[in-house]
Amino acid sequence: MVSFHRISPVGPMGIAVAVFCFPFNSHAGERGDSALPPVSAVGELGDIATFKPAHAGRWHVRGTLGVASSDYSRGAYDNEDEDLDQVAFGVGLSTTIQLVEGATGPLQGLNFTLGTSNGIASGDNRRVLDDGHWYESNWYLGLSARLGENWLGAITQSGFSSPINDFDFTQETTLAAQYANESPLGQLSPQLKVTKPVGEQDDGWLVAANIAPQMPLTQGHYPVTLSFPLEVGVGFDEYYGANRDAGQYLDVGVGASLPLKGISDDYGNWNLASQLGVLARSEEIRQADPGFSRDTLVPYASLTLNVAY
Repeated sequence: MVSFHRISPVGPMGIAVAVFCFPFNSHAGERGDSALPPVSAVGELGDIATFKPAHAGRWHVRGTLGVASSDYSRGAYDNEDEDLDQVAFGVGLSTTIQLVEGATGPLQGLNFTLGTSNGIASGDNRRVLDDGHWYESNWYLGLSARLGENWLGAITQSGFSSPINDFDFTQETTLAAQYANESPLGQLSPQLKVTKPVGEQDDGWLVAANIAPQMPLTQGHYPVTLSFPLEVGVGFDEYYGANRDAGQYLDVGVGASLPLKGISDDYGNWNLASQLGVLARSEEIRQADPGFSRDTLVPYASLTLNVAY
């Protein structure tokens, strides 16, 4: 088995804030109708996410519960492939503290986030032998800042571990910058990240860029918002394994989010988010996976319940 850097699941459940992003779905998946200003936070992969809080205090809690058809992240197999007879469950919980709020000058806001995400397998036929279903438990902490009127910046430290010893414990540090305002470019929420593994497995580094354009689909009592997340990344200097060239991936999808207005704001802002997507990855990444995962094109689907308080 080739050893490569541990990479956590994508998206709001850790499948792809992407996820999703993973943190790469969080922008569309956590917006409510509250009049309160959005709060910025970091995710487990170092992405900057903004969410609508349910109250005006400085402490905010977010939770996710999701299910996905596979577990790939940054192009790499993450111990759950795209078999139709099993799924991966994800559970996440984080706390964000607003340290600086509404200031003037270069630093207009500063938030601290501490969180955890966990992966749970549903089937018994996983290609990596194990003695249980709870195959992943991660933690992350970081600072997100509003820099002037148009920029968000963040630094995140993440740790990835396996309760059933599917992989060795690894850590990484991520720097991220996002442009966000009311301009056409700002509405795309363009983001750039640079990630460096630290500790014993400190080879290589990864650069990733993503956008997350959105558009309302329906109005009224069931206001559905569509999102079109796209992320491209390149891992350099053996990031995806020893003696391997740079690996590239492209992750593109379409998502939908629906606020659950039937739940009182006293219990937080709730919404349901779904996403369909395709992951395209280079042969260098595919061959770094244990036992060579099957495809360079991987379709996936996810469904996530989010709450922000």
